[in-house]
Amino acid sequence: PGEETRFNPGSFGCAWGWWTRDPNRGPTLVSRGGAASAASYYSICEAVPPRSLFCEASCGKAATGMEVLGRQGNCVCPHFPVIRAGSPISPLVERRFKVAMPSSAPTFTLPGAPAGGPNPYEPVRAAPGDRPFVVAQLGQSLDGRIATPTGESRWINQSSALDHVHRLRATVDGVVVGVGTVVADDPLLNVRRVTGRHPVRIVIDPSGRVPRDAKVFNDDGIRRIVVRAVDAAGELPEGVEIIRIAPYGRTLAPVEIVSALFNAGVKTMLVEGGAWTVSQFIDAGVVDRLHVMVAPMILGSGKTGLELRPIARLAEAKRPITDVHVMPDGDVLFDCDLRSRWEGEKA
Repeated sequence: PGEETRFNPGSFGCAWGWWTRDPNRGPTLVSRGGAASAASYYSICEAVPPRSLFCEASCGKAATGMEVLGRQGNCVCPHFPVIRAGSPISPLVERRFKVAMPSSAPTFTLPGAPAGGPNPYEPVRAAPGDRPFVVAQLGQSLDGRIATPTGESRWINQSSALDHVHRLRATVDGVVVGVGTVVADDPLLNVRRVTGRHPVRIVIDPSGRVPRDAKVFNDDGIRRIVVRAVDAAGELPEGVEIIRIAPYGRTLAPVEIVSALFNAGVKTMLVEGGAWTVSQFIDAGVVDRLHVMVAPMILGSGKTGLELRPIARLAEAKRPITDVHVMPDGDVLFDCDLRSRWEGEKA
């Protein structure tokens, strides 16, 4: 009783706090500490770790059961658990394992943006917690191309665009890409160009063809999730979570993907690529904000970006309310609110 132990961020740089052994309630987190620059969703608990947490979600129910796999503990609560000051926890014999405890998303602004002006990151930070919030992003040339006819795409957009993507990654709970992007580009999907937390890395892989050695599966303490059809096979590294969804033809329905990820604790997500995946999510009506970064470059040929269902009349076109930001190196960001429609002036 009265013994205090620091919640050690270890090498993960996460939020930390102080634990005390309460004679009535058992080990309790009595205060929340700071967060290092490389904050992620998991930390190492040097104290007696929790077996059950009180869910921060509106259900108010205790999350019962902590599945211990080696040194990693995964709460089975349907909501993403957050250990808050005063939350009672019960002791567990196993020590030193990872505990889900996200630090808050950092506050970003665009370089050179006027004070009090539109901020493309604020809608994500202010997203309601009772439903998924999806932001999609796409980089392209002035004439709507994302690659040359030979497939070359690095770099159509410039340095400011890369910084912007990393700010988005640090703001959302998870970043989503299709398996084609992983096969073609082998991205890391972490946060390197800005100071901030790393998102959960999510791959949509309907048929189980993602390479086992893809960089997105690097075991760095961050959650890794693969979304697959119920009957898809394919070997994955240890520790990678699998969410299985009934197939929709030869693919997976974006509505089902977003719902399953939300139930797995990923409340805000960035759909980063590729263009086909972004297009599918927009067509399904699950995207709240679309960020299109346009480079002052004309390719004249090559692969186009968005490709949505065909329309017959202009009245059917999406015309969202949009904030426009000119980046320091000439790229232009269009931040489109896809839940709105600009009616324009009447003739």
